[in-house]
Amino acid sequence: MIASLARLLIPALGLVATALPALAQGIDIQPSSVEIPAEPGERYRQMLTVTNLSDEMSRDLTVGLADWTLSRQGALVLSPEGTDERSATGWTRITPAYLPLAPGQSGKVIVDIIVPAKPAAAGDYKLALMASEVAPGADGRMQKTEGASLFYLTVQPAMSAPEVSGVRVAGTASAPRLEVDLTNSGNAHARLEGKIRIEGRDGTGQTYPVTNLVVLDASDRTFSISLDGPLPQDARVTVTLDDISAPQARTGVAPLRTYSAPLDAPTG
Repeated sequence: MIASLARLLIPALGLVATALPALAQGIDIQPSSVEIPAEPGERYRQMLTVTNLSDEMSRDLTVGLADWTLSRQGALVLSPEGTDERSATGWTRITPAYLPLAPGQSGKVIVDIIVPAKPAAAGDYKLALMASEVAPGADGRMQKTEGASLFYLTVQPAMSAPEVSGVRVAGTASAPRLEVDLTNSGNAHARLEGKIRIEGRDGTGQTYPVTNLVVLDASDRTFSISLDGPLPQDARVTVTLDDISAPQARTGVAPLRTYSAPLDAPTG
């Protein structure tokens, strides 16, 4: 039996955060993120569209798999397939392995995943579908161009457990930025959206949206926002977020505990 994929996500370019940092200009893969509530023994197929964004250059793309994670600051970190203990690359086959594309042309890649009947553990498993080319650049030097689509496979029983662990102001008094620390003690990733409100004693302030912020399972994440000018007097911050990818929630949405605390302006 081939099961359908429950959620396909194209990360939005929110003000605060985006799930997939850009790798390089020139190759686009859609969907760029796929979330699968995976059942043991089930088979899943997903078709991806790979596009050569160049109007002038043909590309001879090699298609393969990699493991991936995010740094604390949200940067994409790739590693060879099978190196992560929660890698799903061993469950996965791709077709084709080679994809030549003329300028502006798109091609299809099929990702075929068979979840083991008895996975080693519940929770998140991940893989990245990579399309890449190494070719001479304009200066004659060899350069690598690549794109990625990130897969999350979540095996039940799974739970995301994100929370805001701290907020501080950094930068200078004339150019402050807000740094927000989050932690996720669950075995499944969280995908957060909501808002951050900074308000002074007189009720004036600014609201900043949070869009598509991923905190991986059993990990910490810090993200920052450039603030619109100095802090108001006696400033207080309130962070209100929902996890819109919570596997433990019947609706898939679970609110985080609201974080509220006073803010001190930077002295630099």
